[in-house]
Amino acid sequence: MITFHSPAYNIDPYPNSPATKRRVDIGLPLPSGTSGSDYLTRLRGGLERLTAGARLAFVVAGTDVLASDPLGALGLSVQECAERDRLVFARLKQLGVPAVFLAGGGCGRESAEAMIAGITACRSAA
Repeated sequence: MITFHSPAYNIDPYPNSPATKRRVDIGLPLPSGTSGSDYLTRLRGGLERLTAGARLAFVVAGTDVLASDPLGALGLSVQECAERDRLVFARLKQLGVPAVFLAGGGCGRESAEAMIAGITACRSAA
């Protein structure tokens, strides 16, 4: 099993425990305030490190990465959040790995909009 965390995440609030960090095979830690374009650049590089062989991927497509989220402290727009989902979906499809996308993380005012945009982006990549 490969754990591709979040896929990119804010290193400041999570994961903080050494045990959690050891369970992440491909971690893409980012500092608070990371812009959407920097996030997506880092994500593209991380996705290239994924290889075929997994039987199933669970993707928690959290919206706490949005600039409008009061807790996440990252700077993605709704469109960049949707692009994240599309990139992950497309890479898993390329590798022949079936995926289950789940909503999670995020309590900002744009969370629902980002979830809908992510679903739409994945459908267009299908």
